[in-house]
Amino acid sequence: MYIERHWILALGSVYLERLTAAQVQGVLDRKVRSGMAPQSVVHLRAIMRRALNRAMRFGLIGRNVVTLTEPPKVERHEFRVMDEVQARAFLQSAGEDRLQALYSLALLTGLRQGELLGLTWADVDLDRGQLRVNHSLQRQAGELRLVPPKTSRSRLLLLDLFGNIACGSWRTVWLPGPIGGTRT
Repeated sequence: MYIERHWILALGSVYLERLTAAQVQGVLDRKVRSGMAPQSVVHLRAIMRRALNRAMRFGLIGRNVVTLTEPPKVERHEFRVMDEVQARAFLQSAGEDRLQALYSLALLTGLRQGELLGLTWADVDLDRGQLRVNHSLQRQAGELRLVPPKTSRSRLLLLDLFGNIACGSWRTVWLPGPIGGTRT
């Protein structure tokens, strides 16, 4: 999709062996000027770099001109977290919300949104105070799917008393199945 939408439209008439770094850099610069996020342009460049690396391995080209280009600068945003007062106010405002325990787990564990939404009751051991991240919920091809988490191994988290209470109280309200399952 990226190749067709971005590279072929811009460079489709150029023979692979005649492709220059200046042409590739021009595409990258136009993408940034047109409003594409710099991180997306970095991904776009990486896709083309991998494709040309493969072409080199097969002997179709002598060098990978993408490696001669400069990726756009990506601004790193400082990650802001809630302090204790803000976290307490947030949880208090959640009150009786059906996802209040999920909010608590998010604050306590720092899990990614997909990891939280991919939790099932099989991942929670209240007796041992443990939670294991075995998969993540992602939208792929328009459908929600459970996929392996970003890290190759599942992560084991120890729940403190508050996290254990949050899961336990939620378990009494929700039926077995996905943690965001059907309400009784």
